[in-house]
Amino acid sequence: PRCTDAVADVRVMAVQCVEALLFADHVLRHPPAEPADDAAWARPATLAPLSKIRKQVADGDAQQQYTVVRALAKDVLAVRDVLNEKQLVAMLVALLLGLTDAVPTSAAGSCVVLVACISARGAELLPRVKQLTDGLLDTMPNITDEQTLKGALHALRTLATHHLLPVVNQLLDKPMPHSLHVVRGLQEIVRDRKLAVPLVMHLTDVMNNGQLYEEVPVGSLGSHADDGKDGGGGDGDGGGGGGGGGSSKKDKKSAAKADKKAADKAAAAAVAQASMSAAGLGSGPPPGYHRVAVPLTMSATAALAEVMQTRECSVLVAPADAPAEYDGMG
Repeated sequence: PRCTDAVADVRVMAVQCVEALLFADHVLRHPPAEPADDAAWARPATLAPLSKIRKQVADGDAQQQYTVVRALAKDVLAVRDVLNEKQLVAMLVALLLGLTDAVPTSAAGSCVVLVACISARGAELLPRVKQLTDGLLDTMPNITDEQTLKGALHALRTLATHHLLPVVNQLLDKPMPHSLHVVRGLQEIVRDRKLAVPLVMHLTDVMNNGQLYEEVPVGSLGSHADDGKDGGGGDGDGGGGGGGGGSSKKDKKSAAKADKKAADKAAAAAVAQASMSAAGLGSGPPPGYHRVAVPLTMSATAALAEVMQTRECSVLVAPADAPAEYDGMG
């Protein structure tokens, strides 16, 4: 974040710190055979761009600063010989904190570096899709600058260009109804024309082929009607009796609350069962079972409605000579 700080001296010092840190890491990974050999301590070619970047970062123009830090990310930080996969992930996770920096230019600069690094080396990040997707979603509510928030959404879309289905499935796994930032994330992904068709097809595939409901035992709906029958000795002698009575009241209140929740679930399941029967989905469940909707299918249905609200997706029409993978998109 400090590489795009509002103060020029701070920006220069920040780049110097990055340069010193990366050089120290290089020396530790490639120690010179002869410590007395000055040539062995020369700066490697991978860090050569930092000299120019250090001079350019002093420029007072904000757009120039973003261009400079983009070069820092692309030409230095995203180079495999500079940061290995483990170091790259650690830096990306740390950059998520930078998105909430109090200085708007610093927050935006963190976003520029984040997007550039994911763009350059996103193919390596499949094992970290969950961590990065959740990290971005958790950070977005704390971002106060709208431009930085758009940049964070762009970072999510950039990650999706490398790993579309893992990112989308991670979004679908979020609780219903979808939060504002999950909705905006899905809509941001569909705005990429290369991702729009695969995304819509994946959502329709989940709806068409996914399990609509599952049959669960009535007892698993959370009824605790029998809880609290032994109230803890409400009729006990002495002080213990008073305590038992209080516990009994609390248990009965909890049991009543659980019973109401179970009744609501049972009512919802009955409505779902009636709807499914009306839709020709077969007879009702076996005795002692209820049908409940599968969250993933519900989430995919909601997601499809959410992405269809975008202009880019609303005009998505299969051409006359569309390949076979367009089948069923209607």
